[in-house]
Amino acid sequence: MIKKFLKKWILFSSIGLLLFVAFFFLKYYETNVEKLIGSEVYHSIFKSKSKKKGVKTLLLGDSVAKQAYDNYAYNDSLYSLACNQAISVAGHYFLLKYFLDNYTSPEELDIIFLYRPTSFSNDLDQPVTFNYFLKLFYYQNDHEQMTSHVKSQVRKIPLFFLAKYKTIVNSNWSPGYKIGQTSIYDFHISNTSAEYVRLMYDLCKKKQVKSFKMLCTYMSDEVEMSDLKSFLADIERHQLSAQFEGYFDKLVFLDSDLFGDIAHLKTTHIPLYDNYLGL
Repeated sequence: MIKKFLKKWILFSSIGLLLFVAFFFLKYYETNVEKLIGSEVYHSIFKSKSKKKGVKTLLLGDSVAKQAYDNYAYNDSLYSLACNQAISVAGHYFLLKYFLDNYTSPEELDIIFLYRPTSFSNDLDQPVTFNYFLKLFYYQNDHEQMTSHVKSQVRKIPLFFLAKYKTIVNSNWSPGYKIGQTSIYDFHISNTSAEYVRLMYDLCKKKQVKSFKMLCTYMSDEVEMSDLKSFLADIERHQLSAQFEGYFDKLVFLDSDLFGDIAHLKTTHIPLYDNYLGL
């Protein structure tokens, strides 16, 4: 009787497992990188690791920076790796590192990190962190380059260890979770951002880069400088005044009617924004 029960249990368990595997591959698995969540980041990773000559200005940044300087369009002397804030400043640090490890003339290179103030609030506590950071950066780099704070944030994510497996990496699956609360209205600097801003500056100094500068993206006139009080206080709190020097030099407030949301323009086909920084 027990043997019969065990045989049935094994049979039904095997069928269930096969159905689950089939469901996973049909619903989540992708062989085409362009269909994966974060495909724009994959593109920046590919570009950052490609041997490249003649780049005069390297631009990194979030999705607002990508809208202004698309990483698919700027591939010459002005070279864009701008993609998404979801990878955090830590992710942008690794893009910068990949590029500098493959570039032979850093002393001739101007680097601009174009980043919206709210993007600095990412503390690897977003629902997208699993897909955008764990899969693409956390298990793809030496853990000695991960700060203790980053490691502690990662351990808060359910099933974080699954992001090391290729089957999971090549899929659009992630566990459902909520460990933090950030938004495009959240003007502050997280610990992750503070740590990796310093590391970006240190890396550029070590590589003898010509210049490294952080600049604020254009913003809707719905935002006022008074909204940035907590952000400015965080610069002081994290002792980042030197790193943020000149951050607001190119800040432009634009009519809110031009924006699809508070952060992104409705269209990129506005003449003012063709190389709006004059790079």
